[in-house]
Amino acid sequence: MVVLLHIEPLIPLIWPSWILILYLVIIKKYKHMTNTFTDLETRTLNSLIKQLYAEPGFSDVDARDISNDIHYSIKQIRGALGSLVKKGVVSIHTNDSNYDIIYLNESHWHMHPEWKQYV
Repeated sequence: MVVLLHIEPLIPLIWPSWILILYLVIIKKYKHMTNTFTDLETRTLNSLIKQLYAEPGFSDVDARDISNDIHYSIKQIRGALGSLVKKGVVSIHTNDSNYDIIYLNESHWHMHPEWKQYV
């Protein structure tokens, strides 16, 4: 009988300490990019995508629009948006009218039913 041993977890035990530290720093810095979403983040993102009706890259959606759509407080929506910004899914820019407009980052256009053809 052959026993297969999964040795990947053992590799860090034999790495020099400087490589191990670098590995841990990279994992901590980029672990947020795994794109697992909470329920509120998913609802927020779905609402945003649903409201992006124009050409790829255009948006006129703000937090209040999402709040009105999914019936969560502005504060809750802003929290979810902050998390989505950290995950690199959306970005927020203030327009000339002083509204914070939410954009779906180009790296995530594949999530939009019409924009995905431009990826």
